[in-house]
Amino acid sequence: MSDATPDETMRARVLRVADSLLDEAGPDQLSLRKIAELADTSTQAVYTQFGGKPGLVDAMYRSGYQRLADELDGVPDFADPIERIRALGLAYRRVALANPEHYKLMTGRPIADFDAPRDSLRFAASTMQPLVDAVREACDVGALDGDPRTIAMRFWAAGHGRVSLELQGLVEVDDDEASEYIDRLINAHRPRRTGDEHTAADG
Repeated sequence: MSDATPDETMRARVLRVADSLLDEAGPDQLSLRKIAELADTSTQAVYTQFGGKPGLVDAMYRSGYQRLADELDGVPDFADPIERIRALGLAYRRVALANPEHYKLMTGRPIADFDAPRDSLRFAASTMQPLVDAVREACDVGALDGDPRTIAMRFWAAGHGRVSLELQGLVEVDDDEASEYIDRLINAHRPRRTGDEHTAADG
């Protein structure tokens, strides 16, 4: 049974089918023959549109990051930048949990012979910009202390590590725990003020 719809271009149809197959069946099932069958086309048409499997996988890699970018761009512009940082972290986790196989393609190497081209890596890196902007705003109002890009990178890396463990089943996390984890990251970068720490003599 074909998954094709008549109003899609051939390239969009093949990419949608490949994305769905990855999410539903995992990377081992990504054969051009199967994708072509589901898209109601030929393997030659897939080669014509993408230049072969590496080009198709690259398009899938980029579509995963586009999905992440769209989710992050949809986060409300809270008046409090700390609230926006928290919301961005939760949005990142939602994307990963909703599309675990695609997330593994974006952040790992489930397809051993695929290396993302440099321009695709630049696009992937650009999806962090909303977090950088929110952290910079928080630094500007004194809610966080440090270099905005460095702090944002720490948040991004920590979020990736945590959700990767969650996807592997190595940690069990619910929404409240995820939010608390983000709060701990944020609090670790708040400015230190006199009286925040007590000496042992103070008890």
